[in-house]
Formats: sequence, structure tokens, C-alpha cells
Amino acid sequence: MITLITDGACRGNPGAGGWAVLIHTTDGRVQEFGGAVAATTNNRMELQAVIEGLRRVAPDAPVTVVSDSRYVVDTAQRWIERGRIPDTAANADQWAELLELAGTRVQWQRVAGHAGHALNERADQIAHAHANGRTPPPTPALPLDDAAQAADTALVQAVAAVRPAGQTYLSLVRGQLKRHLTWDDCKQRVEGVSGARYKKCRTAQEELHTVRGWGIAPDVLRQPLR
Repeated sequence: MITLITDGACRGNPGAGGWAVLIHTTDGRVQEFGGAVAATTNNRMELQAVIEGLRRVAPDAPVTVVSDSRYVVDTAQRWIERGRIPDTAANADQWAELLELAGTRVQWQRVAGHAGHALNERADQIAHAHANGRTPPPTPALPLDDAAQAADTALVQAVAAVRPAGQTYLSLVRGQLKRHLTWDDCKQRVEGVSGARYKKCRTAQEELHTVRGWGIAPDVLRQPLR
């Protein structure tokens, strides 16, 4: 079965928004799509992500939609069961298209956001990049099978246990990785150093994506790195 992993983001709500969908096909491939809208809401971006995913698969293909949006998953299940959209529904234009595309072929699955689900975290990363007018970072190596997903989730939890809550900054200078609590601290380390790299990270999963992109074994993040 095809799996769509969807997410939406909005800077300000309402404000500039972004959507993302990862299409995981039965042969193991993952395709990434995303886009931006100048003025929108978070809920509209969550819905747009699902619509964009359903548009890109065969209309008769069974699909599982994975989302961290209770608004999307719970509302879709309720309105599909009822067979209609209430007259007073917000975002009725999107709901009409979504439910037409979905029909009865979609299974809906809600996951917790920022909880170590690698593909959900990647969708979040793409959606936020578009909402902020940036090009999404390169695709990291994502674990897809159950064993790899379980191992990756365990690693995310281990990293979350040692990193401070909130955003952090990673720096890589002459092969040495460090984690910083403030931009000023990170800047002091990397400024003027040839080849230095740095990245702001909001979650443990973003730290994992960053170090993998830098070609570093992610187990190093189990340490405080200060």
C-alpha cells in the first residue's frame, strides 16, 4: 500500500505557509514534494499536503495517510463516515476536494509530532522550510523498514534525553562536533574558521538529520557535546 506522510506549517497563523508530502511506495522508494503559499493558515497547509499527495497517486490506489494533525485525521474520518461536509465548515473548498480524492480508499493514521518518526520529521522540515521561504535541506538517509524505524526512534529518544529542551546550535570545526545553547556561543566558534559548519536545530530529530548530512555517525549525539 502507498503511504503519504503529510505536514503543514505556517509562520504566524495566518501568515506565510508551507506544505509537504512524502510518498512512500510499495517498492521502498520515497518521493518528496512541497510548496509555499504567501498568506494562509496552518490548517489549510495540513489539508493541502494531503490533497497534493492524493493528486499524485493513481485514483484507485489504496493509500494510508500519516499525519500529526488531529484536525485532519479526526475530521476526515468523521466526515467520510457521515458522507458530507457541514455547511458551516471552515476550509470547505479544500475539504470538498480532499474527500473527493480520498473516497473510501484511504486509511488514516495519526502520529505524534516531533516524537522520532523519521518521515514525519522530514515532512515537518520541508514544510517549515517552504513557510520560511527557504529551500529544504538535502534529503537525509531515512530508515524505512520496521527494524530501522525502531532503532532510529530509540536513537532520537536517547539524543532527546541529553540535549537541552528547545532549540540548539550544532557546529562542526575541524572534524569536532559541538552543541551550543545560544547563537552567540556557536558564532564565536565558527566565525572566521575556514570550512566550519553550523545549523540551528529545534528537535533531536533535526540534530540527527544535520549530522547525517555532514557525514557524521549520529551516535555522537548521545553525548552532551559541550
